[in-house]
Amino acid sequence: MIDYKELLYFVEAVNCRNLSSAAEKLFISRQTLSYTLNKIETKLNTKLIFSYNDGTKTLQLTPKGEKFYIGAKDLIHSFDKFMDEINNNISEDISLGINSIIFHLFPELKKMFFSYIKEDTNISFKLKHTDNQNKIKTDLSSGDIDCGFAMFLNEIPGFWSVPFFKIPVYAILSKTHPLASYDELDIEKLLKYPIIFNGDINCFYKPFYDILKRLNKKIHAFVEPQIFKAHHFLITNEDAIHLSTLAIDIPAEYEYLKAIKLKGVAWHISLIGNNKAYNKDICMKFGNYLKEKIKNE
Repeated sequence: MIDYKELLYFVEAVNCRNLSSAAEKLFISRQTLSYTLNKIETKLNTKLIFSYNDGTKTLQLTPKGEKFYIGAKDLIHSFDKFMDEINNNISEDISLGINSIIFHLFPELKKMFFSYIKEDTNISFKLKHTDNQNKIKTDLSSGDIDCGFAMFLNEIPGFWSVPFFKIPVYAILSKTHPLASYDELDIEKLLKYPIIFNGDINCFYKPFYDILKRLNKKIHAFVEPQIFKAHHFLITNEDAIHLSTLAIDIPAEYEYLKAIKLKGVAWHISLIGNNKAYNKDICMKFGNYLKEKIKNE
């Protein structure tokens, strides 16, 4: 049976009417091209090509060679057209983890996401909602999702990310807390108090993890992804600190709480994904679309 590559070599040789020119266009040696043409004739058990015309140094076809050339051209054209149609109509599936807190805090991001779904009909999204940062991470690692929206203080090791924007990090604490008099706080000042995180320290809060590792220090840490539950925890733990997003997260009834901005760190609102996912390029295309939309808003 003759394969696509052999047909391609034959047609190019005839188009160029010269083995050396055809081999150069095909990025192969003249010997390889000559061998392939002989192989085709052997498979068909018929002569397709005369020897070179001594006067013009051009390739000459037999009558059967002329017919084979026309058929080969048609087959190549049909195959190329078929592949174009396939490539233009492939529907890619993306399993997307959505951190509900992010869509709640940034409704414009949610709006842009649904706008993308309408614009790119070749991508089908399977949505997986959660309010837990750790769930996004574990689902990515296990392959349950291809990418997901997340908030973190810097790059997450082992994952790619498309950052959309940054926002300040606030320490939410009681107005009677020893640190309540500060206008700004750095990480090291927080470390002797219980801290409420919304995900793994060594993943979403790596600046904290790096400092703790450098100081060889352990802290009293809690993980609570729900903002209001975390604020409620501060009622009975007056020395605790909750790392949150915006000062406006504090409900009016929690008059005893105060928000103080952290120095040197910021939340990165991003799309993250597993580097090993087969559809990484499609996911990143989606992320870069959102990034451009946000930049142009």
